[in-house]
Amino acid sequence: MASFSRARFWSYPRSSGVASGLSRGGDDDATSSRRTYKAFASVEPAVFQGDWSADVTVADVSIQTLSSDRMTLTVDLDLGARVTELIDHATGRQWLLTGPRPGDTSETVIYRGAASRGWDECFPTVLPCSAPEWGGRLRDHGMLWGRPWRMVAAGPQLLQACYTGEGIRFGRRLELSGDALTASYTVASTRAAPVPYMWSQHCVLRVAVTDRITLSGQERMAGDGKGFDWPDYPARDLSRVGPEDEGFVLKSYALTRSSAFAQVSGPKGGLRFDWDGADVPALGLWLDYGGWPEEAPLHQLAIEPTTAAADDLSEAMTLGQERWLAPGDTHAWSVRLTLLDPEEGLAR
Repeated sequence: MASFSRARFWSYPRSSGVASGLSRGGDDDATSSRRTYKAFASVEPAVFQGDWSADVTVADVSIQTLSSDRMTLTVDLDLGARVTELIDHATGRQWLLTGPRPGDTSETVIYRGAASRGWDECFPTVLPCSAPEWGGRLRDHGMLWGRPWRMVAAGPQLLQACYTGEGIRFGRRLELSGDALTASYTVASTRAAPVPYMWSQHCVLRVAVTDRITLSGQERMAGDGKGFDWPDYPARDLSRVGPEDEGFVLKSYALTRSSAFAQVSGPKGGLRFDWDGADVPALGLWLDYGGWPEEAPLHQLAIEPTTAAADDLSEAMTLGQERWLAPGDTHAWSVRLTLLDPEEGLAR
């Protein structure tokens, strides 16, 4: 069996870039000292039961549905195991932004508005960048999205699937229990040499102006070159979802060194993301209220637990926040999503 390793996460000052507000003096008051964080528990996780690394023959059914008494999930295995529906039975709310399947999922694809729908997984980068350790340029939003995954196991409330390519096997197990959904991840390498990576959960939400955003467990945030304390962005309260025609767009980050959560809540209920900062030490928050893309602006929000407060692997490596996956090793982590009742969502 492959070994499960304990990785290390480093953060140190950066003079420019999206995450600069996390590390510069002045506005952000962040420390300039180099810090060390533990990133993985060195235990064998019960993520995938049985030999998940073996070749598995399953029925050729790319659309899979999971359902509990509280929620229904729909997953398109042929489209990077994208979760296309997350529906709250109590309110009828579809939490994910939907749209037609993107026509281009090639190696040279540009991830624009047509692709920015549903819930994808980004690995080993988010934005495209050069990575010599991987042999050159990394695809926009990584190798996983838009490409076929293989189903390993399925049940009424369980879907286990994996992507295999470029010497990497990336697995995700989705399991429902009432109002909660646990997404458990593993990534393993059969490559000849260690490779750096970052991961981001790319969950694009459909929101309303009556919704509010709550964050907990994050450090000082940074976005557009500015450092700020949530939710007080210059001239704007970021906890309030803006209207569709506001023309506002912002990607911001914060480190999350311990237990953290982020949630959207409103009159039609809430959706909360929980994770352990020891495994997932950062949060990305994408706010787009009619500001992107320029050719056809969208109204969307993405809560993105991530392993690096960076837009791409190159930046993560500059910050010292990349992770290294050695041949034969397996890394594992998880994120829990919970549906909230309307009253509960508004109260928090």
